[in-house]
Amino acid sequence: MDGPTSRSFAGTIGDLRRMSEWLQGLTAAAGVDADTAWQAELCLNEAASNVIMYAHDDGAPHPITIDIETVERGVQITITDDGRPFNPAEPGVSPVGRTIEETTPGGLGLHLIRSFASEVRYRRDANRNVLILKFAANRTRSSASVPPENDLSTFRPH
Repeated sequence: MDGPTSRSFAGTIGDLRRMSEWLQGLTAAAGVDADTAWQAELCLNEAASNVIMYAHDDGAPHPITIDIETVERGVQITITDDGRPFNPAEPGVSPVGRTIEETTPGGLGLHLIRSFASEVRYRRDANRNVLILKFAANRTRSSASVPPENDLSTFRPH
């Protein structure tokens, strides 16, 4: 992939699969490692589903533009939408409590984005949200990483 590749989606839940397939194809062609590609896909789906479900009150689909670029053997995803301002990069209270009773519903997607992305940036530009997620290859992964396919010997439940 030479430079960023851009694609617009209608902004419906059905688009999440198309976004995933598109990202999978681009990362595979660029030689991005499977772990980095998986984390990028998970975060793309979380960010886009938040836009689709919560960014508008009118119930109508609103376009979402995705730009994907390979960087430093990793991938950078820019998600642009016309929804209400929302900054996922802002520090928030962790939704994960020390016990199940202390854990509150919701917010885990933002926690995953902040955990998996090596860089999360946000800006409001001309009444549009611009979220930039960067995933660096071969960086130390959190304990929530998925083990290599078909190799559960490295998986250690918490």
